[in-house]
Amino acid sequence: MNLKDLKEDIFFSKNYVKLYINPAKGEEIFEFEYTKGGNFFYNISIKRPILVSSLRNTFFDLETAYGYGGFIVSTCEEKFIKEALNEYINFCKSQNIVAEFIRFHPFNNCVENLGKSLNFFKKDRIVIYIDLHKPKQYEGSLKRNIKKALSYNLRFAVLEKNKENLDKFITMYYKTMKKNKANSFYFFSKEYFEKLFALNESKLFGTFLEGKLVNAIVVLESSLNIAYYHLGATEPEYYSYNVNPFIFDKVIDFYKEKGFKYLYLGGGTDSSPNNSLLRFKKKFSKNFRWYFIGGLVFNSEIYEILKKKYCFNSKFLCWRK
Repeated sequence: MNLKDLKEDIFFSKNYVKLYINPAKGEEIFEFEYTKGGNFFYNISIKRPILVSSLRNTFFDLETAYGYGGFIVSTCEEKFIKEALNEYINFCKSQNIVAEFIRFHPFNNCVENLGKSLNFFKKDRIVIYIDLHKPKQYEGSLKRNIKKALSYNLRFAVLEKNKENLDKFITMYYKTMKKNKANSFYFFSKEYFEKLFALNESKLFGTFLEGKLVNAIVVLESSLNIAYYHLGATEPEYYSYNVNPFIFDKVIDFYKEKGFKYLYLGGGTDSSPNNSLLRFKKKFSKNFRWYFIGGLVFNSEIYEILKKKYCFNSKFLCWRK
C-alpha cells in the first residue's frame, strides 16, 4: 500500500476517532502534522486530562482510538523520521503531555522504522486479512461448516441501519460479550452504537433463520478499498448452526463483487497464537500482518511519579484502568 494513501483510511478520520471521545471528561481530538520537502508525518489521537489531584499543573496523555492509527509518514527515510519525531516530541512537551500509547495500523509499512525512536515498542500479535482478488483459500473444516450452514437454509442480508436493527444488534452484542466474558471496555454504550451506525463507512450485515435475525456483523469500509471487520454478535443458542462461518463467507463474496482489495479480519482477543478467535479467522486465509504497539514518554519526571503512586495495571499508561 502507498504510504501516502494510508492517511485517507477510515481509522485516521476524525469521525471515527470521535466515537471514543467523551467531551464531558475533557477528552478531545489531538492532531499533529509535520511537512518538509514534500514529505509528511501525521498523527491523530485522543487527548485526555490526567485527573490526579496531587499534580499542581494539568497534564495530559495521548492514546490511539480503539482499532488502529499511530504515526504515519510518506517516506521511511530515517533522517526525515528523526526530524519529524523531534518536532513532534517538542510540541507534545509544550502541551503538557506526559506520554502516549500507540496502536499502529497493520498496513503501515514504516512501523519498524518508527519504532526505533520509541520508549516502548512491541510486536503484539498477528492479524489476518483476505486478498479479495485471489481465489478463496479456506481450510477443509471451514468448507464443511459452511456446507452444513447452507443446509439450514440460512439467509444473508445487508441490513438497514435503522433504530429497529440497532436495538437488535445491541441486545445480541451484549449477549455475545457476556457469553465470552469480555472485558468491560467492550460493553460499548448505546450512544457509541448510534454514532457507529451513523458513519457512512459502517455497514451492517445479518443472518436470518426462519425470519429471525440470529447473527450480525459491522464492517467499516475504507476509501482505499479495504473493508474491516469491526464488531460481531450472535444469539448464543444459534452458534451450532455455523452462522459465523456462513456470514463471513457471504461478506467475502459481497466485497469481492464490489471490487474491494482486502477484507481485514483482525486477530485474536489476546496475543496467544493459540487464541480461539485467531484460529477461527486463520481458517479463511493464510495472509497475515503483524500488529505493533508502542509508547513515547514526553515528561519522564511526571511519568515516574504517576508510575510509583497511581498505577492500576501493567499498561504503558498505567494510571488508566
